[in-house]
Amino acid sequence: MAGPDISFPKIRRLVGLIPAAGYATHLGVLPHSKEIQPIGTYPDASGLGQSPKVVSHYLLEKMRYAGIDRVYFILRDGKWDIAAHFKDGATVDMFLAYLLVTVPYGTPYTLDVAYPFVRDSLVTLGFPDILFSPDDAYTRLIEHQVKSGADIVLGLFPTDQPQATGVLASDDRGRIVQI
Repeated sequence: MAGPDISFPKIRRLVGLIPAAGYATHLGVLPHSKEIQPIGTYPDASGLGQSPKVVSHYLLEKMRYAGIDRVYFILRDGKWDIAAHFKDGATVDMFLAYLLVTVPYGTPYTLDVAYPFVRDSLVTLGFPDILFSPDDAYTRLIEHQVKSGADIVLGLFPTDQPQATGVLASDDRGRIVQI
């Protein structure tokens, strides 16, 4: 699903980062990494049948819609089924690479593994097990970053299950007032 032809003026290379090094112990025992849990289908390469669409495929589509064509999955040992599923990224029309994290201290340490590969890029971050809308969410965030020159732009979305998410409270102008 390629989005509109979008070109952002004076922008550094766009790169996506997907931290996928967690253990997902809260989900119980799965036969595979949670990032490749099937939750839909898409037309297979022949166009005659359907292939399972895994949860992280939706995130990759949104990144691709915004013109991001290079993404690094950051994995821990034992999660090679993600790389086996997506391979080089041809099924999502992207270049995918896989980095290994060996320090199990959480998301900041996981993301730091990618720094040597993305230091001169505009980095988009997405968690592979969170479904969100709209399809152009990354496009809007990138446009806002380019216009504002902000170091960080957060994409927040409303939820009716705040107990299951990381919650931020904002005021009427959209400024974060509580974490």
